[in-house]
Amino acid sequence: CLDCKQPLIDKILEQQKPMQEKIKIYSQNPNLVHKILADGAQKAEELANQTMRDVRQAMGLVKN
Repeated sequence: CLDCKQPLIDKILEQQKPMQEKIKIYSQNPNLVHKILADGAQKAEELANQTMRDVRQAMGLVKN
C-alpha cells in the first residue's frame, strides 16, 4: 500500500536531492561538462602515453 511505501519514497527522494542539484548545474552549463571531459581526456592521454613509453622501454623497443 502507498501508506507503507511513502516513508521509503520520501527517504529515497531525500537521498537523491544532492545528485539532482548537481545534475541541474551541469544541465544548465554544458560548457562546464565539455571542459571537464576535455580535461579528463587530456589527463588520460598523458597517462596512456607515459604507460606506452614504459612498456616500449621494458620490451627493449626504445632506441637510445
